[in-house]
Amino acid sequence: MIYKERVKENDANVYILTKKDGILKIYVQGLFKIKSKNLPLLQIGNYLQVFGLKEGDNLKLISVLPLKTRYFYFKKYSYLYLWSFFLLKKISLLETDDFIWKIYTNLEKFIIKKNFPHYLIFHLLRVLGFEPEISKCFKCQRKLKKEIYFDGKRALFCKFCKKPAYQKIPYLEWLKALKIKSKNKVPEEVPSFLKTIIKTYFKNLKRLS
Repeated sequence: MIYKERVKENDANVYILTKKDGILKIYVQGLFKIKSKNLPLLQIGNYLQVFGLKEGDNLKLISVLPLKTRYFYFKKYSYLYLWSFFLLKKISLLETDDFIWKIYTNLEKFIIKKNFPHYLIFHLLRVLGFEPEISKCFKCQRKLKKEIYFDGKRALFCKFCKKPAYQKIPYLEWLKALKIKSKNKVPEEVPSFLKTIIKTYFKNLKRLS
């Protein structure tokens, strides 16, 4: 489960990331009642088996079974857990990419890495079709080689398309940046220019949503 919101006094909508159908919203009656059996189960980060009933265009919860809880890691990295699930809720995935599913079902392995936030945002942008282009020149689409320039905000350029004010990026720094594309591990370093690019793309995405 990634998020829940109160509806009326005791009812709630809960948002669940599913393997095939992206994020689903399910209506839960009496979730916030004192004797609710579902409240301890429907906590952010829990891995669940959910049974629901479709009523028109809406889903209503029938029952839920816990498959895995994340109490230890959630307690240790609570801010990052909450942030990562809130981020997922904000972008409203309609389909679940295999790699995003892998990240969220094995979050304890990823969240302990220093550059996890930038790594996660990059791959969410990729899934949504807004992946920053860091392998080719933004203008002419030539494959970038050893002379690489940054406009200071959102794009990389080759030596033929650069402008005088653009910053030259050291080749080794660019090679480090490419490692963010990996689906095997979170990179040890994320160069500052790449952090700026990711931030810019993410801001633009939020404006579109």
